Amino acid sequence: MTDMSKAQQVRDYLAKHPKATSKEIAKALSASGTEIHEGYISTVRARTVPKKSKRTKAHETGGEKREKKPENDATTRRTRSPRPYPARTLEEALAIPQAIREQNNGNPWDTEMVAQASLSVKRNNNKFFYTAAAARDYGLTIGTRDTEKIELAPLGRDLFLCRR
Repeated sequence: MTDMSKAQQVRDYLAKHPKATSKEIAKALSASGTEIHEGYISTVRARTVPKKSKRTKAHETGGEKREKKPENDATTRRTRSPRPYPARTLEEALAIPQAIREQNNGNPWDTEMVAQASLSVKRNNNKFFYTAAAARDYGLTIGTRDTEKIELAPLGRDLFLCRR
C-alpha cells in the first residue's frame, strides 16, 4: 500500500468500517498488499477503540439513580454475631479457678501468675485469653487476661473452697 504503518492502516480501516471483524480486516489489507495477522489487528483495535463506560444505563440515560444504603445499616457489612456460649468448655475453664485454689489458697492472684500456673503460658497468649474469658463467663472467676488480678467468683469459691 503506502509507507503507512500496519497499525495506522488498521486504524484507518476501522474508521471506515467500525463493525468489521479482524478476519475481514486482515483479508482486506492483504488484498491491498499488506500481510497482517488477525491477532495484531485485535491488539491495535483494543488499544484504539475507546472503552465503554462502566456506568449503568440509568446513569447514561439520565434515569433515576439507585438509592444508596446507609453505611451503618446492618445489611451493608458482614459481622459475626457474638456466640451465646464461651469459647472453651467448662472442663477447660476449671483449670483457672483450680490453679488459684491449689497454688494461691483461693486468694486473688496476679494474672501473669495465673496464666503460668494454670496453662503454663504467658498472660498475652490466646489460649489463656479464651480460657480466662470462659472461666469468667461460667461464673467461676472475676477478671480476665486484661485485668491486674483474677479472683474466684462466689461459684468458684463454692466449688473449690468447700472441697477438701
